[in-house]
Amino acid sequence: DGGLAPPPRKKSRTLDATMQQAANGCTQRNGVSEDHSASSSQQNGTELTYSAKIIDKTNQDIVRLIGQHLKTIGLNRTADLLMQESGCRLDHPAAAKFRQHVMDGDWNK
Repeated sequence: DGGLAPPPRKKSRTLDATMQQAANGCTQRNGVSEDHSASSSQQNGTELTYSAKIIDKTNQDIVRLIGQHLKTIGLNRTADLLMQESGCRLDHPAAAKFRQHVMDGDWNK
């Protein structure tokens, strides 16, 4: 026996109602808008509303990089929607502040 208990079983994840509706993330059904609170976006004439997700720093950085790449290749609306839906900002706050100081000529800051 050895006296050791087996490790605990992993918890199984369950999908919430909005994640179960569509695998591609689209929650629109037959022209009906669904409220996910916080911010909204127009799609096919129907307003969709998204809540900002709480994601860790690593995933925020990944989303930010994807958003920057989307902007680089000209997919501006897609990048804007990604930033809106994820609750992330396209630029790191420190980078945005630095850029603003440079643009304002605040060389001492």
